Amino acid sequence: MMTAREPHSMPYPDRRHLAEMVREHLPLVRRLARSHHLRSGVEFDDLVQVGCLGLLRAIRRFDPTLGRLFEAYASTMIVGEIMHYLRDSATLIRAPRELTELRSTVKAATSRLEQQVQREPSCEEIARITGLCPAKVEEVVAMDRSVRPLSLDAAMDAEDESSPMRLQLVDQRQKAASLAAEDHIMVTQAIARLCARSREVIELSFFQDLSQQEVGRRLGVSQTQISRRVRLALRELCELMSDVRSGVEQRR
Repeated sequence: MMTAREPHSMPYPDRRHLAEMVREHLPLVRRLARSHHLRSGVEFDDLVQVGCLGLLRAIRRFDPTLGRLFEAYASTMIVGEIMHYLRDSATLIRAPRELTELRSTVKAATSRLEQQVQREPSCEEIARITGLCPAKVEEVVAMDRSVRPLSLDAAMDAEDESSPMRLQLVDQRQKAASLAAEDHIMVTQAIARLCARSREVIELSFFQDLSQQEVGRRLGVSQTQISRRVRLALRELCELMSDVRSGVEQRR
């Protein structure tokens, strides 16, 4: 059996081996999902399901001849899948209206003070020139930091002031070729059993690689509705894939 620190010896594992590898590396998925759950506030179970798709892709695409450790490669794929989901999902981080309205004032004051004192100003200093109480400034600063966009390397620039704040993550999803034959059959069987709406959103989001905004435009619905459909479809697909694996093992 392949361990977390060893590259597996089979380029395309059979279905039984695939199920074993998924079970073996589920703790890795959960650990990475928990890290992003704590930073983004997205449902932990949703991130685990998405991370499992990244794990499956890592298993399908891993090439042991390149000398990489499987766990390192899988971690990259899992994180990439989670970040892709977070970027496209409807995780709008909506702050209280009062704090959102004060954000521009505090940000402008902070910028002016930074130029004057050549350092990051304190909340008390910001409060003095804005007329706000220090506690309120602290709330605004904390809110701004909590929704600051993330990437693996550095923070991205904030969004336009007039738009709702949202968590944006760099999409480091790796592009790859077609699925391995046996795994493709298993996934296809599970997808074929999805309801029509779930099947459509899965195919557009994960196989045609469209963003949720693009899927929404194609289907004529909002991104929020697409995000909800994706979450439901992923839950349904994971359950069906588990059924397919069980059926395969019983027939072997």
